[in-house]
Amino acid sequence: MKSYQQHCGLARALDVVGGRWTLLIVRELLLGPRRYSELLENLHGMTTNLLASRLKAMRDDGLIEKSEQAYRLTDRGRELEAVVLALGAWGQPLLSTRKKGHRRNVDWAMISLKRRYDRSLNCCVEIRVENKLYTLNCCPEKLDVTIGRAAAPELLVTLTEEEFFSFFILRNSTSEPTVLGDADLWKKFREAFAV
Repeated sequence: MKSYQQHCGLARALDVVGGRWTLLIVRELLLGPRRYSELLENLHGMTTNLLASRLKAMRDDGLIEKSEQAYRLTDRGRELEAVVLALGAWGQPLLSTRKKGHRRNVDWAMISLKRRYDRSLNCCVEIRVENKLYTLNCCPEKLDVTIGRAAAPELLVTLTEEEFFSFFILRNSTSEPTVLGDADLWKKFREAFAV
């Protein structure tokens, strides 16, 4: 990618993360380490050559590292979470209707939950959306979301993909998900995400 050749923090930042797909790769890695094939699957429309090129550039810039066949964000790369969440919040009003051919993905929606969380809880919740598991560690400082089983969840929430989007994202569900755990904690969890 060409440099803006400007001695300005914004310009230098865009030299590193302004390339097409770069912030979307960061979004994918916010949920934890991913294999090359997993990144390629979620980044529909990206060619293998372009992905390889972007990953190399991101490694060279210190945003990601590779270990055991998986890519993960470095501390420097994780600092981009606030940027990704802010851009997602800015773009949210543009999602009033779903355009034909536009894909949706539960992984991406989980990232959006991070910006909606009101930081009022201190608990661990596992959300099961069909055959995929997510661990939500809710803390007063932030919400940490990772793909995979929770070690000791206080709530276990099970939904289909349609139910997940209807309940958590569109907030127009007429039915409750299947929930195992304390009813009072479930009520507080719903309030923490305004669902």
